[in-house]
Amino acid sequence: MSSRLIRKMLKLILNSMCLQSNYKIWIQFCLVTLLSFIIMPFVSGQDLKKEIYVVSSYKPRIADAEKIASMPSILDTAKIKTETEYNLLPSRIKTDYTLRPIKAAKMVGTPLDKLYKSYLKLGLGNYVTPLAEFSIHNLRSKDYAVGAYIFHKSSYNKLELTNGAKVPAGYGRNEVSVYGKKFYDNINLTADLGLNTHRVRQYGYNVDNFADSIPEPETEDIKQSFFHIYGAAGVYSVNPDSGAFNFSVNLLGEYYQDHFKNKEPHFNIRGMVSYPIKSFRFGLDASYDYFTFSYQPEKESIVMLRPFALKRKAEWELKLAAKLFFENRDGSRGYIFPDASFRFRIVEEALVMNIAVTGSIENNSYLSVTTENPFLIPGINPRNTIHFFKALGGIEGQLNRNMAYRLNVTFDALEDALFFINDTSTLLQNQFGVVYDNTDLIQYHGEFSWDPLTYLSFFLKANYYNYKMTAEDHPWHKPATDITFAAIYNFKEKIFLEFDYLFLGKRYAQNYNDPGDPFLLKPVHDLNLKLEYKYSNILSGFIHVYNLLSQKYYLWNFYPNQRLNVLIGVTYKF
Repeated sequence: MSSRLIRKMLKLILNSMCLQSNYKIWIQFCLVTLLSFIIMPFVSGQDLKKEIYVVSSYKPRIADAEKIASMPSILDTAKIKTETEYNLLPSRIKTDYTLRPIKAAKMVGTPLDKLYKSYLKLGLGNYVTPLAEFSIHNLRSKDYAVGAYIFHKSSYNKLELTNGAKVPAGYGRNEVSVYGKKFYDNINLTADLGLNTHRVRQYGYNVDNFADSIPEPETEDIKQSFFHIYGAAGVYSVNPDSGAFNFSVNLLGEYYQDHFKNKEPHFNIRGMVSYPIKSFRFGLDASYDYFTFSYQPEKESIVMLRPFALKRKAEWELKLAAKLFFENRDGSRGYIFPDASFRFRIVEEALVMNIAVTGSIENNSYLSVTTENPFLIPGINPRNTIHFFKALGGIEGQLNRNMAYRLNVTFDALEDALFFINDTSTLLQNQFGVVYDNTDLIQYHGEFSWDPLTYLSFFLKANYYNYKMTAEDHPWHKPATDITFAAIYNFKEKIFLEFDYLFLGKRYAQNYNDPGDPFLLKPVHDLNLKLEYKYSNILSGFIHVYNLLSQKYYLWNFYPNQRLNVLIGVTYKF
């Protein structure tokens, strides 16, 4: 039986099964199955060997498959809905808590050093040199400050000149002052009253004038003393607001007299007002000086007006001003000087540039010149020095937290610059007169400070002066170089040590006997040592040693200085 016939029979049987009822379907299914077992042997035993001739080469082909789904998935159509029922059973939880108060925080600041109302210093040195110093003042107060100060130092020594003569070279200084200051919200009031005396001996003389004999001048013949009393009062604003109006007014009255009854009363009033307008601050400085001289017929007055404008930023500061001077002395004269400065911060705290141009009148009063050189001719009335043009340029800053520096160059055009020369009108030549010259001065200035440790610090300052004289051969008694060095050591607030060194370059003094061969004053090397031991906060002892190398040098021509000088004393606070 062919396979085609078997398939037709099976198809007929299935169709009939679908059309009939269920019981008929089972009967038909059994008959078909039985018939299949009967027919299969005949089909399997049929000879299927046939020869097939292939006309062309076989090329198998697979029909394109169509993807039914990406991934098998299980879709559960049975869903279970969960329902939860619960009941709240309220219950109280015990939350009782007792608060514990927190202690208030305490602000602890830097403790203030204890102040003492009074300070006393007593000492005694060789050359019969007593020292006494006393000060008293109120303690810390926000309302006022008052105090008084007393100072005395003298010496009764004799010094040896180059010809072997020993001359009385004693001196004495006294100072008494009282001061007070009253603080208000926006202004402060100040007042000062003081008395100073200075006694010297004009002991130096020209030994070349006494080749055959040694003069022995009487002490009273070479005595000179100065008496100075002053009183000052002032009021000034202290408003911290940079946009507020500022002002200050100061009054000064003083009386100066020497041993020979030469008198110089002086009165001064000075004031300042300033007010900001937009980004500038505009103001005016003004002063008036009035002098009378008992030893000269003329009187002198100087009026100064200085209008200014100031502008300040974080990196720079600019000041623009003009100085107007009116001088009434042997006739009236007026001067106008520029006064401007510019400060620019190139590198924060490390490099700051300064430039300034100014001019002024330097008042050479009898008080000022005798303070510098007490061996002047009594009653001298020097002329004022005019600084026609003064220009400054320099830099300053900090190399680090402990190192700072300042370097400046100054050019100064001077008229009637004052220099001291020996007076040759007397045989001793132990007094000084003054000469004047128009001078151009270039000054190179440097400062350096270093604090490597909290208990150790160093300071160095040096100047070099280049004078271009017009009439005089040299700037008499003026050094070309001066250097100051200081080292301070503090050992655990118990031992204080200070070392000072002063150097003055060579100087020249005028020689009227031989103008071409001036006197040469050798360089000065002055070393000083100060040692203090603090026994307690109120009691300490000190030793001061001046001119440690015992050098014999001259600050003024014919006037040798004291050599090794040791001063021992105590200080007490109470």
